[in-house]
Amino acid sequence: MLAEVPQAANRVPAAGELFEAAMARARDAGFDMFQALVAQYELSDGQYGELADRIMGRALLLAEDLELTPAFYDDPSQMLLLVAIAERWETNETAERTGRTYRDREMLVDAAMHLAADHSAAVAEVCSQNDEARRRYYGRERPRATEYQEFLQAMTNTELSARMEEYYRDKSSQLTMTAREMFALDQDDEREPIRVAVLNMASDIDDFAECMDAVAHISPIDEPCNNRELSDTVRRVIYAKWHKSGEYTPHEVEVAADFIAACKANIAYCISEFPEAHDPNAAAWYNSSAHTIYLFAEQALAVLYKSDEARAQLARLQYEVPQLVRDRAVAAHEFGHAFRALCNDSMTYGVCPEERKAERVSGDNGGYHIVKQDHWQIDCATDNALTRALTHAVREKDARTAFVVRCANTMGLKAMWLIMADMPDHYKTRDGRYIDLSTQLDPERGELRPAATVAEDAEQLYNLRRTRRGL
Repeated sequence: MLAEVPQAANRVPAAGELFEAAMARARDAGFDMFQALVAQYELSDGQYGELADRIMGRALLLAEDLELTPAFYDDPSQMLLLVAIAERWETNETAERTGRTYRDREMLVDAAMHLAADHSAAVAEVCSQNDEARRRYYGRERPRATEYQEFLQAMTNTELSARMEEYYRDKSSQLTMTAREMFALDQDDEREPIRVAVLNMASDIDDFAECMDAVAHISPIDEPCNNRELSDTVRRVIYAKWHKSGEYTPHEVEVAADFIAACKANIAYCISEFPEAHDPNAAAWYNSSAHTIYLFAEQALAVLYKSDEARAQLARLQYEVPQLVRDRAVAAHEFGHAFRALCNDSMTYGVCPEERKAERVSGDNGGYHIVKQDHWQIDCATDNALTRALTHAVREKDARTAFVVRCANTMGLKAMWLIMADMPDHYKTRDGRYIDLSTQLDPERGELRPAATVAEDAEQLYNLRRTRRGL
């Protein structure tokens, strides 16, 4: 019988070997540590090398302390985010000790645990002993998740879902052509057919049928008729009312109004019955594990009701019916999420770039205005480095790694990490899993959001180099 080898005796060498292999993959993907440090610091060549050594040593120590599983090292983007946290840690090490530096250290520990949550024995041990930590790093418990999924299945309009699947898969469809060109999609990318679940629910369908009379409340458990005749009737009535033309009978108006009333009742029921499972801010969403887009009724109808003649009038409709444009944009936005993911599986890193990517697919009509404003602010300070990184990355099979590498090489490790760690406010309240980046902001420099820190750092480095060169 072989003697049992203590786990600690093998842990460091194993981590070191995995770490070196992971960094080799990152370099193969284009990462250049020297280039990343030049993009962030003004140092001598020798100082760049010394700093790189300290950062890499710190990253290895973090990997060992977290007791990362081999799967973590397989993803170059995760590895580079860990290196970026290590760079922040080294900055903290050399800073004068204040209350803020201690808070910064706590934030960095939290950031590393979020990054490693699904692949860390150390995080698993902490979460096994602390309910608050388990919610923070693994997400809030959803005790009725199965029941919620059954409700969504019951609310799925099979006829509209099938028609939307056909529309999404049509390579000539106007709505998806932008994404296919932007992402350079090929047969391998679309080998698994995208699935769609159109729900007989609606978040704001009053604008969708603004001229219709109010009707009596319909019980949320009474699913509307689920057939082509109904949806055709609804679309024909809405088309006629929007364009102030066309023929429709009072009965058709009543049928359409009944459908809309039921959709509004269903969403109200869903929000009240499944508060832990359903995000009330979500007008639609993409489930990556099931490769399924969930749409509400108004988005599907906005896409499918249009005749060939009406499609030619889109420019005019954009001014006359802004709700139609927004609903179609939401449908395009969700298609943008289905390919070239920029966020990690736990949705703690890369959320803002992911939403910015999807908004580009929507024609910038689907919301996320603060994310777009932040993107623009960074671009102004970095000569469009963020836009170039995004444009390049989404054409790569491993878009997240390509994006992280490009941002690090052109803007520095700190900027890359802030861009990836930032998150829209409504995501923070939805699941509770986010990194508090307040210690990275300096209100005296006008930094109220991480994007402002990235922009201010870039401008400060630019001005420093101009001064030293006598410009």
